[in-house]
Amino acid sequence: MVVLREDHADAEWLYAETEWLNIMLNKVEATANLAHCCEVLNLSRYKIEKKYDKVYKALNTKDLKPFVFIFNKN
Repeated sequence: MVVLREDHADAEWLYAETEWLNIMLNKVEATANLAHCCEVLNLSRYKIEKKYDKVYKALNTKDLKPFVFIFNKN
């Protein structure tokens, strides 16, 4: 986040900008959106999972498995 020092910048303006940024990041970083641009690399099974359902499940799991990584497709 970059905040510019401006003459009209007051606490209310800064709060509004922070709220807007928070709303935007919550939409972008939602698990459903994140599952479209990631893949799961399972080194214990030598398998790459690219299907949306499998990636979504891996992102939502609470128990961490060894040698299972989630990567961005970029």
